[in-house]
Amino acid sequence: METENTTTAAQSKNMSPVMRALNPVQVKEMAAARAQAARPKADEEAAHEKAAAEAQKHEVLSSVEIAEATAERIAPTVAALTLSAAATVKAAKWIDGPLPSQDINAVAISGDGAVAVAGTFFLNRTVGGGAVTQQVGFFIRDAADAQLPAGNGNHLFNATAPAVVPPRTWTRGGIQSAAVSRDGSWAACAGGMTPATDPVPNAGFIHTYEVATGAVHSIFITTSEVRSIALSNDGTYLAAAADDVYVYRRTGTTWTKLTLPSTATSVGGPVRRVSISGDGKWIVAAIDGGIVGLLRINLTTGALDASGTWDLPKPPAGPVQYYFVQGVAVADGGSAFSAGAANGRLYYFDTASVTVASSKLTFAPRWNRKMASCPTCRWVAMSDDGALITAIGALDASVNAKRPGRVVLYRDTGSTNPTKVWQGVVQTIDGPNSVSIDSDGTYVAVADGTPYQDRGGFYLFDGTDGSSLWTSTATPAGSFPTDFMNYPIALSADGNAAIGGSNDGNFYYFSVP
Repeated sequence: METENTTTAAQSKNMSPVMRALNPVQVKEMAAARAQAARPKADEEAAHEKAAAEAQKHEVLSSVEIAEATAERIAPTVAALTLSAAATVKAAKWIDGPLPSQDINAVAISGDGAVAVAGTFFLNRTVGGGAVTQQVGFFIRDAADAQLPAGNGNHLFNATAPAVVPPRTWTRGGIQSAAVSRDGSWAACAGGMTPATDPVPNAGFIHTYEVATGAVHSIFITTSEVRSIALSNDGTYLAAAADDVYVYRRTGTTWTKLTLPSTATSVGGPVRRVSISGDGKWIVAAIDGGIVGLLRINLTTGALDASGTWDLPKPPAGPVQYYFVQGVAVADGGSAFSAGAANGRLYYFDTASVTVASSKLTFAPRWNRKMASCPTCRWVAMSDDGALITAIGALDASVNAKRPGRVVLYRDTGSTNPTKVWQGVVQTIDGPNSVSIDSDGTYVAVADGTPYQDRGGFYLFDGTDGSSLWTSTATPAGSFPTDFMNYPIALSADGNAAIGGSNDGNFYYFSVP
């Protein structure tokens, strides 16, 4: 019987020959070099957050938001996490690292945790140099770390990071997003770019997989890399974020691109993230320029029949012209959707109030809340019924130079005044990168870390009070620690499992709690 952290044999059979030939010191040296390489990208993102923080100094806060910000500044910002009485020293059920020379920033997990997927990417930092091509990998595993299907769960292919043209200091190649249908029947990965020698050169790619057979079906977008993808619960509908929102419907094993009617208009782009409701009816997108996009599928006809946009409020003054939409989420049941923005606010929309005329969707948030002292709201996630919404951010450097993370959970009340479920400060040691919630909000999971600390954490919080359910014997306690930053984490809908990806080159599968 497999127990926590006892899957050496399973790990060995799934490792690449390169991984088996390397010793732990060599693997750690590779990860350290990649952390150094990732710093220019992190600096660019930090500059955006600093500019957003400057703009927000001119905003007017509500009395509630002022009180929360005041409490945040008074609270000990470097205190230990609040540990649950039920907290245990956490070990991963298994750890897999087939390509130790690359980072894993894309993971996903099926509703019951029986299918977990992960994909790798790399950075090109040679300013003024040419494009760089490397082999990347998409990996499909079951709950015991066996390949799905047996012996055919590794998809290795070449990807290209474009030439670095100043003022840019980096580009990336490989997999930026991964998805798996809730029923575990279909998986997908997406990113950019295909090599110049590929039959479809210099394209963004979407590879879809029949999990039972391992068959691969590819979609190419010749105008842009693909930054995010999402699958409906049975894998019938797929949404992709590129230079626009791309939507596909599957019939058997054939994917057909859906187009909006002539009376509708494109939501525009570039698009950074997408999310889709479980039945595929609603698709929400984060669009450059501070825009939330919404698209609707008629489930009777299978047609994409309407679209619309809503613009974030413009900064009142300062160094930025607009705030980015950082993250989006749709409740699995389709009752609501949310957006996290670079003004530090979480926005909540209910689909019942969306109106349509001539294929144009009109909508606006019912409520929004500022994350206290956080210049951006980086990621959002929702329970199946849309009643619970969680979000993450990092403290402004003026509040705490180390910029620890903050996690919030709100309950929608059907009014303009949500309830803050967790009282006090729920934190992560370093800036958080993604957040996930199970179907009913029993748990919230977070991944954190930056390229500047030789550490990262995977956190599991109690949905009732925000206390940490995972701890470790290492310092700092309160999470499952890794040696390098962690970017993605995903909880299974049933709340029994989670998968996380790390810049140490591994993906981690956890039993929950």
